[in-house]
Amino acid sequence: MIDRRRRKNSAVSDVCYRNLPLPYRQRAINALLPLAVVRAAAVLVVVVRAAAVVVVVVVVVVVVVVVVVVVVVVVVVLVLDVVVAVLMLVVIVVVVDP
Repeated sequence: MIDRRRRKNSAVSDVCYRNLPLPYRQRAINALLPLAVVRAAAVLVVVVRAAAVVVVVVVVVVVVVVVVVVVVVVVVVLVLDVVVAVLMLVVIVVVVDP
């Protein structure tokens, strides 16, 4: 019993337990999992969180790029529309009604 309590206390103080989310931390402490398993789970949690951050950043960058491309296309189309209208006026004034 003393050995189990000492093992539990050392596991609680280990930094790897602090990286685990609370429900998993409590389960790991209650189950008295080996420290290697807890360390592996903590590393997995950190990796998954980092991957989630990367995915969010990539999605934001893609959305910003798409919005910029759409705005550029709309501006180009509007400018070309104005150019075509001016050219039509020039043709009407010069060719049709000199």
